[in-house]
Amino acid sequence: MTKKLLQLIPASFQKKGLVVVVAAFVRAMLNFIGLAAMLPVLLLILDANAILTNPISAYIYGLGIFPSVRWFVIGVCVAVILVFLIKNLLNIALLHFQNRFFIQLFEYFSKQMFVEYYHRGLGFIKQHNSVMLTHQVNQICSAFVFNVLGSVSAIISEGILMLILFVSLLIYNPLVSFMLILVFIPIVLIYILSVRNKLQVYGKEENEIRRQQSRMLHETFRGYVEIEINHAFLSILKRFDKNIQLLKEYRFKNERISAVPNALIEMGIVVGMILLILMNMTLTGISMQLLFGVFAVAALRMLPAVRMIMGRWMQIKYNQYTLEVIEEGLLQNEKKERKRESRRLNLTKSISVCDLSFAFEDNKDRQILSHLSFTINKGECVGIKGASGAGKTTLFHLLMGFYTPDSGSIYVDDIPLTPENTSCWHNNIAYVSQHVFVMDASFAHNIAMTYDNEEPDRGKINNILELLRLKPIIDALPQGMDTRVGEAANRLSGGEKQRIGIARALYKDAQVLFFDEATSALDTETEQEINQAIKMLSEHNKELTFLIIAHRESTLSYCDRIINIETLQNESK
Repeated sequence: MTKKLLQLIPASFQKKGLVVVVAAFVRAMLNFIGLAAMLPVLLLILDANAILTNPISAYIYGLGIFPSVRWFVIGVCVAVILVFLIKNLLNIALLHFQNRFFIQLFEYFSKQMFVEYYHRGLGFIKQHNSVMLTHQVNQICSAFVFNVLGSVSAIISEGILMLILFVSLLIYNPLVSFMLILVFIPIVLIYILSVRNKLQVYGKEENEIRRQQSRMLHETFRGYVEIEINHAFLSILKRFDKNIQLLKEYRFKNERISAVPNALIEMGIVVGMILLILMNMTLTGISMQLLFGVFAVAALRMLPAVRMIMGRWMQIKYNQYTLEVIEEGLLQNEKKERKRESRRLNLTKSISVCDLSFAFEDNKDRQILSHLSFTINKGECVGIKGASGAGKTTLFHLLMGFYTPDSGSIYVDDIPLTPENTSCWHNNIAYVSQHVFVMDASFAHNIAMTYDNEEPDRGKINNILELLRLKPIIDALPQGMDTRVGEAANRLSGGEKQRIGIARALYKDAQVLFFDEATSALDTETEQEINQAIKMLSEHNKELTFLIIAHRESTLSYCDRIINIETLQNESK
């Protein structure tokens, strides 16, 4: 486990981690100093005059600083208060430093996982549930940093304190040290050996159930209309209740295991005190009052330390599954981030598809496209047709550079489209799908594809809105183009979403526009309006190249020509 942790934590954070370990050591020393400061108070409680018989306190009193024993006792009490005040202030500052380190580490892992998953590409994202990926970027990273790495840090801190305390007690009174070993070591060993495997299983299973719950809630709220119409909510609620019961069961098991350390530690302290009483009956020449006091003070500080170590160890075991998820996300990824280019891969002549074949990684036996060849000239409006499942959308994803062909090539002019120049190609194309991606942001930010912290070019947007005859509609909104569209664009009609997609393509100044079933979900009247807008753009700017997928012949009626990919593939056989 230690080797995996070192592999996962980057070198820059490992250096900071050493400082965190030093901070943990300093905190342990401060806690020890605080504990040691309790000894004079303990002596005063047992016997007010005992403070003068102690060699150290007697030497300080002998310096003549204090006029009387009374003032000396007051001075000792004030000193103890000051020691605790300074100790706690330093402890808070060091704890703040440690917490800031772990928050920065969480930021690093969460961002890295997000970027890594994103750059694995469209194939990876389509093969994995989006809720699961979201869960892993947020909850798994949080559990790994705060419940695993944070627990390791806490165990180191408390372990150092216990070691210092034990060595000091061994020097001061070996009998008390022996009693503490007799009390705490068996407790820790019994607990660890009895629950270590259970915690790991419970943690992994609870995480899986929570992931299922998140997915179920996401699907329920997204599909409210269909669920309500088909009276499916009761069925979903039964699944929800079943998962809640399982979560309760694992939580109860975890709580039962969590309660065991306190009971064991209390029993250990009672046994230790009974052993001291028995020793008092058999040994002579020992101040049992002082021995009881030292044992009580030591046990009082070691009790939360042992409880902390056992509790944190529980958290590590319970969240150990997160190591596998983080390791898979960061260490086993072969995909590299594509360099974002500002330059464009310009289209001056044609897009050529030469003997193209493709099958998905998880089903190589099923060929989606086979030996496909055709050419699209610049300025053309070309329709792509074929039966459902014929590979039209897959072809678009290949032409846009999201998939790599198994064989054959795609050329932009005479330049082959490769992963190295895909980013340049993306700067010159736009994509409008059946379900246009819309952010919960303003119309302006949706058209410019920027979030609220980036200001779009409003003059350019106004020109586009006028061209698409959308300006009167947008101007009638409460805040104009700054009106928010709502989550999943729930305030927009289907036609308005498609217009945002077209406006986005024009804002980008793309030369090549891909329309993937962009009007198939619209009513006939709205479809005709969108088709007229596309036709108008095609006639208005002959520099633009249009590729349009559609089932309806009417949608493709204004295209310069139509490519049937099934016919082309049959001809190549």
